[in-house]
Amino acid sequence: MVDNTDESNGFSTVLPYNWMLIFAVPPSPDSSLAHYDDWLRTLLIHEYTHIVQLGAYGGVWYPFRAVLGTVVAPSGVDPVWMKEGFAQYEETALTTGGRGRGSYSEMVVRTSVIENDFPSIDEADGLSWRWPAYKGAYIYGLKFLQWLSDTYGEDKLMKFDRRVRSSILLTMINHQARNVYGKTFYELWR
Repeated sequence: MVDNTDESNGFSTVLPYNWMLIFAVPPSPDSSLAHYDDWLRTLLIHEYTHIVQLGAYGGVWYPFRAVLGTVVAPSGVDPVWMKEGFAQYEETALTTGGRGRGSYSEMVVRTSVIENDFPSIDEADGLSWRWPAYKGAYIYGLKFLQWLSDTYGEDKLMKFDRRVRSSILLTMINHQARNVYGKTFYELWR
């Protein structure tokens, strides 16, 4: 935990081992992070979710993980919207705040619908210079995962996550989506 910046943020990784860097400064009231009950708890849940989700493995990955250690992190190749969406999904589910309850994400999604400028699933990864830029992965990832959970049930969302981290088909998330939801993410996104 550090207190050498005025930024509200954190960072976590599973390589070379599990660790988090937490900036102890709470967000300003106009920040997209401003909807929280306990800032530090929300941030720790978010970053710990990254550790758990990215470090999880199963199926064909057991022998590789036994030999290579944490270098084998199947969920590490997931799209950014998925990784950030899961972390925000948990920060919302496990607190009375979280970005899933905040008005900022809702406002961005609603505005993109009203302006007929809703990004494709590929554009939602936050790699665009166009607004909301990197925040797109957080905003649209969260809202998409919430929609999947509300529409199909949280058990299917967790089943999807388990299938991805257990499969040799690392980047073929649409294949796993079809197995769990009966549709690809491209179809579900629409």
